[in-house]
Amino acid sequence: MTAPPNPCPTHSGRAPTGCRHVVEGHELLDAALGSANASMHWVARGIVGIDDAADVVQEVIGRLWIAPPSFDATRSGCHSYLTMITRSAAIDHLRRETARRAREERADRRELRTVPGEVSDVLRREECARLASAIGGLEGNERQLILIAFFDHLTYRQLATRLGIPEGTVKTRIRSALRKLRFELRDLSLSSPTQPS
Repeated sequence: MTAPPNPCPTHSGRAPTGCRHVVEGHELLDAALGSANASMHWVARGIVGIDDAADVVQEVIGRLWIAPPSFDATRSGCHSYLTMITRSAAIDHLRRETARRAREERADRRELRTVPGEVSDVLRREECARLASAIGGLEGNERQLILIAFFDHLTYRQLATRLGIPEGTVKTRIRSALRKLRFELRDLSLSSPTQPS
C-alpha cells in the first residue's frame, strides 16, 4: 500500500500519521500566499463580489499570520482547507456588511424623520416652488382645471357645471395635466395628488 499524496507542498516528505497535524512554520500561510491564493480570491469573489474579495483574502491571511490554526492533514490538503476558511470568512464578511448597511439605512431614516424644522421648511419651500413652476408650465385650460379641482376640491361633474364644458373634456384635460406634472416632478418626494371623483 502506498502513502497518500502529500497534502501540503511544504510538508515533510513522509505521509501524515493520522494524528492532529499542528501547522508549523506557517505552512498554511505559505500556501495562502502561493498556490492557493488564486482559488481563495475566486471563492471570496463568488460570495462577496470583486470589490470585497481582496479584503476577505487579506483577513484570512492575517488570521493565519497571527494564529496559525491546526488542521488534520489526513482529512484535507492545505488548498482545500484554505478555500474552506476563505468561504467562511466571506460569508461572515457578507453578513457583517449586510447588517452594517441595514443599520445605516435605519439611522438615515431616523435622521430624515428628525430633520430640524428649518431645513425641513427650506426643503418644503423648494418643493412648493417646483410644483408652482410645473403648474405654471401647463396650458391655460389644463392649469385652470387643476387649480380649481384640487384647491376648491370639486368633482369632475362640478367642474363641468361651473365651467360649462362636457364632463369628458374635464376628465381628459385633468388626466393630461396630471401626466405632465408627474413627469416634471418625478424626482420629488411629494405624494401624487388624487384625481377628483
